[in-house]
Amino acid sequence: MNKLSTFSSLWGLPFFLLGTFFLSPSSAKAQPETSETFSQSLLWEIKGKELAQPSYLFGTIHLIGKDDFFIPKGTKTRFESCEVLALEIDMDNPMEIVKMTMAGMLGGKSLETQMDSIDYQRLKSFMLDTLGISTAEFNIAMRMQPMLASSLMYPKMIEGETVAYEERFMKEAKKRDMNVVGLESVSDQMGAISDIPMEAQLEMLMAYVDSFEVQKAMFQELVDIYRAQDLPQLAAMMDDTEELGEFEDVMLNNRNRKWIPKIEKLAKAKPTFIAVGAGHLWGEEGVIQLLQQEGYEVTPVRFFKEEEKPIQDQ
Repeated sequence: MNKLSTFSSLWGLPFFLLGTFFLSPSSAKAQPETSETFSQSLLWEIKGKELAQPSYLFGTIHLIGKDDFFIPKGTKTRFESCEVLALEIDMDNPMEIVKMTMAGMLGGKSLETQMDSIDYQRLKSFMLDTLGISTAEFNIAMRMQPMLASSLMYPKMIEGETVAYEERFMKEAKKRDMNVVGLESVSDQMGAISDIPMEAQLEMLMAYVDSFEVQKAMFQELVDIYRAQDLPQLAAMMDDTEELGEFEDVMLNNRNRKWIPKIEKLAKAKPTFIAVGAGHLWGEEGVIQLLQQEGYEVTPVRFFKEEEKPIQDQ
């Protein structure tokens, strides 16, 4: 079974408006030199080297059910100590969202012409009849790259109202007049998607059709592990996912490495709260270890209960 689509909520691209996310399949293979217990945190402090004040790194799940949403204790205080919020891309810039949408289109083509006719009819029936997606939404999705077309399916994995961590942090940043920046551009992200062959993208898309109910159950298991703040277990859950293996450098490792000098520059200038998909944090090529290799002290802020007054809509 293709597990890639199941675990796409924790991994990198912050397309929570479009719904396409990924988690590294091999980040469990090499881990930072920390104990299992020591590593169980979504929130990490970055200090040392040339930093006048600490910055913080937080692993998000881009889309989660409202009942499962939580902010670990200690996060609010650290967030309020920062002057800049850094996301994967600048979601505070409306033009970036427009660029993202336009860059994801197939340039006048349709997925119908890229797919086997039987698969296309199965996909259409599944999206319209099983998921209840409108005809207008379906028609738009069919003009997008397959990995973005699958965005309409993600919210269907979650019962009830959904919450996006990036959106929540961004609203809090606006209340505090914090500057919001992106670690990469839309063109960077779309370039990563474009490097994945159409055939592979279509295979990922059809995985939803073939195993949607199973993937829903697996997604909830992933959410439970996320709520336990267990980064090694999240990585281990993905260790047998082979589909993304050949694209890991393009979709994960290369991006992580490019982020490091940008994170360094931001943290040296002002205390910064960095919120990226949790799949980016762990492993030999994860942001935690890459920052450690640059000489920074990156240590977990180890709280496990919800904040008494969490970051939330007012």
